[in-house]
Amino acid sequence: MLFHGKDLNTYDPWLRNIYLAPVEIETRNGHPEVYIVDGNGSGTGGGRYSIQTALSPELCVDAAGSGTTSGTRMQLYGCNNTQYQDLYFHPENGTVRMYEGTPDELCLTDLTGEGQDGDAVGLSACKGGPEQQWFVSKHGEIVGFHGQCLDVPGGNRQSRQSVQLWECNGWAPAQKWGFTVRR
Repeated sequence: MLFHGKDLNTYDPWLRNIYLAPVEIETRNGHPEVYIVDGNGSGTGGGRYSIQTALSPELCVDAAGSGTTSGTRMQLYGCNNTQYQDLYFHPENGTVRMYEGTPDELCLTDLTGEGQDGDAVGLSACKGGPEQQWFVSKHGEIVGFHGQCLDVPGGNRQSRQSVQLWECNGWAPAQKWGFTVRR
């Protein structure tokens, strides 16, 4: 099964080492849907998560500068259980939201809207366009616009490192992510 040219049926044993919430793939109306599921194997994939890089599990995806405005870049930062690291996945429409249910609600977005290598990833008003569509691959990648992956530039393990889009390569730890359910 292919989605954005990626084989979703390939088993990657390394995935077990980084995934805190496994994925499940279903086909509906001829289209693959990837869900994050809980430890009991149930769930719709929706819900609140923090996302850790496989490069350094103590670093989470975070809104830079505790930003709550459109244009805020996403970065790696020490996991701290704050609202700036809460991401709400909505597999029914592909959006990943931050500050859900508040006046500050924003969506994870390819900020340039081009889907090219090196595009900045940040937050903007939720409009549902292709630059705000994401899915989690069976390989632990977060795949967005034009099949590009959420990526840590150069595999840099430093706090405050911005994240970007980059061509998915299926093996780089800079494109592998772990998920922790937030209650």
